[in-house]
Amino acid sequence: MEINQKFLTPVKKIFLGVLIYVIAGLIYSVVNPLMLFGGGAVVKSFYYTATAAIVVGYVFAFIGLNDFKNVTEDADRKAVELIRTGYIFLAASVLLKSVLFNCTLTSEWIVDPFVLVSAIMLVIGYSKLSKSGVFNKAMKDGFSILFLATVFILVSACFDFIPFTGKIFRATFNFSGCPSSECDIVSEILWAIFNFSGLIITLIGWNKVKRGAVKAK
Repeated sequence: MEINQKFLTPVKKIFLGVLIYVIAGLIYSVVNPLMLFGGGAVVKSFYYTATAAIVVGYVFAFIGLNDFKNVTEDADRKAVELIRTGYIFLAASVLLKSVLFNCTLTSEWIVDPFVLVSAIMLVIGYSKLSKSGVFNKAMKDGFSILFLATVFILVSACFDFIPFTGKIFRATFNFSGCPSSECDIVSEILWAIFNFSGLIITLIGWNKVKRGAVKAK
């Protein structure tokens, strides 16, 4: 089997970063709702360790994407640059949310726009790469899966962003007599489900791209 080395080397770096931040992100998805209850020492330890690991994963992915950009054709380079910038916004959102966690309203207003902007960049970038005239079918299928993963992450972000679905969802429940704190918990659980799903699908997508890079066009 012919190996497309110029694609495989940077994609391996990206996959390593994705693997790190997905594992950390899954832990984060579990402990983040628990932080609503104040979180004990163990929960907080997992929360901040996962946050740091997510950022490290994004850094590895960013380095891989930078290398990937340098070996892609001009037609695909802009799309890779969008994805790379999207990862910068995601890393910034994770760091900001960690720093501003105790300032719930401020955190939502500041952090969630970063996630939304990032998700939009990723959706556009993955969509363009899935239609590339350079990559083989397996790689393009991988980018299509990554497009789907980003849609899940975009939906998860909406459960926290003002004045979109998160606040509308909570307002609806409050109208029905649901206490605000319980609505926050339900919203966080829904965020965790969509975020969890998005992370798993992201790992599947990049693995598909990596496997595609091993095949001849």
